[in-house]
Amino acid sequence: MSFETRKIQVTGGSTYIVSLPKPWVEKWRLKPKSLVYLYEKPDGSLVLIPSSVRETEAKPLEAVVKVFDSVTMTMRAVIACYVSGYDLITVVSRGDYIPLEHRKCIKDIVKKRLAGTEIVDEESRRMTLQVLLRHEDFPITRAVNRMVSIALSMHKDVVAAASTRSREVLNEVITRDDDVDRLYFLSMRQLTAAVQNLQVLKEIGLSGPRDCLEYRMISRHIERVADHAVIMARSFLEVLDNLTDEIIGMLSAMSEKARSSLKLAFEALSRRDLEKARDALDMRDEVLGQEMTAIERLLSAGLSSHAIAELRLVIESIRRVAEYGAGIAEIGINLATTHGESTT
Repeated sequence: MSFETRKIQVTGGSTYIVSLPKPWVEKWRLKPKSLVYLYEKPDGSLVLIPSSVRETEAKPLEAVVKVFDSVTMTMRAVIACYVSGYDLITVVSRGDYIPLEHRKCIKDIVKKRLAGTEIVDEESRRMTLQVLLRHEDFPITRAVNRMVSIALSMHKDVVAAASTRSREVLNEVITRDDDVDRLYFLSMRQLTAAVQNLQVLKEIGLSGPRDCLEYRMISRHIERVADHAVIMARSFLEVLDNLTDEIIGMLSAMSEKARSSLKLAFEALSRRDLEKARDALDMRDEVLGQEMTAIERLLSAGLSSHAIAELRLVIESIRRVAEYGAGIAEIGINLATTHGESTT
C-alpha cells in the first residue's frame, strides 16, 4: 500500500479541492464529471469509491452449485453461497436430472433457512434460487434482536412444557429452531457483505468493520443458545415420565437465572451499559455455582442412569446459556469502550 500527499486548495473562496492521482483516475477510467462516492470512516479518514465500482457491485452475483452425491454437502454448498452474498444460485445436476431427495431438501432449506429467497426457475437438470431481500431491508440489530427474542422464548417454554409434561410443546420448541437458523444465516450474509462494502455497512446500521466481527460472534452465540433449547427439549422428551416436581423446580430456577444473564447482556449491548454487563457476568457466576449442587441432587434422587445422563445434558445446556450471555456482555463492554458510549 502506497500513500500520496496532496495539499488542499481553495477555489471561489469556499470550495475545498484535492487533486486525484492520475494513475488512479486512468485505472478506473474516470473522466470530467464522472461521479465518485465519499465515505467517512469512524477514524476520520475518507474513502473514495469510483462510480464504476458501485455499478459493478450493483450487478447480481451468480453462483453455480453442482449436485454432490451427498445431500448434506449439496445443502452446505447452497447455504455457503447464500452467506457469501450471491444473489442467484443455480443448482445443476451432474447427470440428466437432480435426484428427488436433493430437490426436496433444496426446497426445504429455501423455506426454512434462507430468508428472502425464492425458487425462480426449476427444470429436471437445474434449479435457480434468487435472493430478493435487500441489505437495507433488515438491519443487523433487528435480526439479532429477533433471534434473541425467539431463543429466550424457546428456553422459557421448554422448562414450562417439562413442568406440565407437554410433549406437544416440547416438539414445537424443536421446530422453532428453524426460525433462529434462518435469521442466523441472514445475519451472516449481511455481515459478510458489510465487511466488503462500506455502503452496506452503513445500510445495516453498523459503525465500522470491527463491529462486523463482534456481531458475527453475537449471532453465533444466540444460534447456539437456541440449539441448547433443542437439546433440552429432546432430553426432557426422553425422561418426561420420570421427572419430579422437585427436579423441575430446581431446573426452572437455574434456567431463569441463565435467561436473566442473557437478557441483561442484551440490555448492556443495546444501551452500552457497563453496569448491566457486570450484572450479566455476575448472574453467569451464580449459575455456575448452582451447577454442581444440581448434579448432586440428581445423583441422590434415585433416578435411572439414563435419566441422570439426559438431565445432566439439560443442566449443561442451562449453564452454556449463561456462558453465552456472559460472552455477549463482554462484547457489549468492548463495543461501549471502543465507541466511547459507555454508561454506568
